[in-house]
Amino acid sequence: MTHARKVGGKKPLFGVVVMNDNYNSFDQVIATFQEIFNWDITQAGNCANIIHNAGEYAVKWFESQKVAMMYAKVLMAKGLSVKIISNRNEESIS
Repeated sequence: MTHARKVGGKKPLFGVVVMNDNYNSFDQVIATFQEIFNWDITQAGNCANIIHNAGEYAVKWFESQKVAMMYAKVLMAKGLSVKIISNRNEESIS
């Protein structure tokens, strides 16, 4: 389940999707979101819950593929399962 959102009046093009896996604990995912995105525990917990229940969720959208890839690489380095999608065609690009 991925949802495109408008940011600054423009529709973002690249989503960082985090997928549920059997390797990371709920607390690990929350702590990673807090560290990487500077989210409070409520926002990080809500996102982690969506991922757990839906299987995946686009946690951030960017106009730049390069920026989306940067965040995806950081999340992957933390052990999360991540892919990049484009809302132009809703296909995975990573």
